[in-house]
Amino acid sequence: MVSNVTSVIEYFNLKIQGITKYQHLIKSIRVFLDETKSYGESYFRIYFKCDFKWEVWERLSAEDLFQTDKFFKDEYVSFLLNEGGYKFHKNYLKELKEFYDLYIILTTYLIKSLDSLSEKFSIQIENPDNFPELNYVARFWSDIDFTADAYKKLYNIDLRRDSKQFLSLHKLAQDSKKVVKTLLVKCWLTDKVISYYYRGNLADIRNFLIRNEVPIKIKGYRTIDKVFIEGYTFKNIISILPDSEKPISEACIQYLINKNTGIQEELKDKTKEFLQNYPIQMGDIIFIPDKKVVKIASIKVKSDTIIFYYLVMNANLDFSERGGKFIDADELVLKILSSQQYLDYKERFGWKSRQQVINRFIKSEKALKSLPKLKSS
Repeated sequence: MVSNVTSVIEYFNLKIQGITKYQHLIKSIRVFLDETKSYGESYFRIYFKCDFKWEVWERLSAEDLFQTDKFFKDEYVSFLLNEGGYKFHKNYLKELKEFYDLYIILTTYLIKSLDSLSEKFSIQIENPDNFPELNYVARFWSDIDFTADAYKKLYNIDLRRDSKQFLSLHKLAQDSKKVVKTLLVKCWLTDKVISYYYRGNLADIRNFLIRNEVPIKIKGYRTIDKVFIEGYTFKNIISILPDSEKPISEACIQYLINKNTGIQEELKDKTKEFLQNYPIQMGDIIFIPDKKVVKIASIKVKSDTIIFYYLVMNANLDFSERGGKFIDADELVLKILSSQQYLDYKERFGWKSRQQVINRFIKSEKALKSLPKLKSS
């Protein structure tokens, strides 16, 4: 069943009517997508699969069987993306975006329409994030860049290159996690930096990584924004290739490793110095907005963000294994006592319960203001 927007909407309405009328027949519903190409034309199919209670179905009258056929006969509806096999960049991209928006709207409408029936049967709806083409188009429109060059780049690079490698790169990144744990030394180089010295473009680099299973990390969830390559493993794989097949020299990779390592060491020293002078230290007792008293158990830095992991104080002043974390945002910290101040106050005031500590925090005027921020550059 090939449809335009209006027909897709009518298809969904028909399904909702049938499900509402024959809810007693249904065990579960699953809505999912499939992309297909046929005779030069591209389609997205929306499948609407109902799992029925066949023991009840067999007792239906002939009239009911006729009616159910009207509601449930067609298992999918197709959305045609291009006709005649010819893709105009702008029109094709707009059709993809139109389908993405349509699917989000209709599945949201479906959930709300059947909300009162959710206890009678389960509903599973596939996320369009599983289809890279839709992700890239959705992101493009949020960037509000509609120049002719932008359309061309989205079509030729993002859709025809990046989206085709999306699933393979994400699988490689997932598989790389186990490998990376076994490495004694690591150095992460970006594919864009390597591309300046590589015989080929970004797509060629990424194909090489996939083919040779080079450990990688990815920045970007719905799209591939950046690929981080483990430099030492990359260099070792290049070194065993015949010179005629090397897309980049080992000397080049070593230069990038040395440069990157120097920058990272400098950043590490700056971060260490920054944390040593930070208002919050390990062991400090913090009073946070949800009225919990917590002890800082560890401090970690990720990108430009400082993450504080804590343990929660019990009623008897012990610290349980229950924990949590907060980042270096001013509003997340109300009051603070250093570990030594806490011990002094505990002895001086004879604290026996958590409430006594909370009362002291409430009376105190010592609050953290304008926490310094860590910058990586």
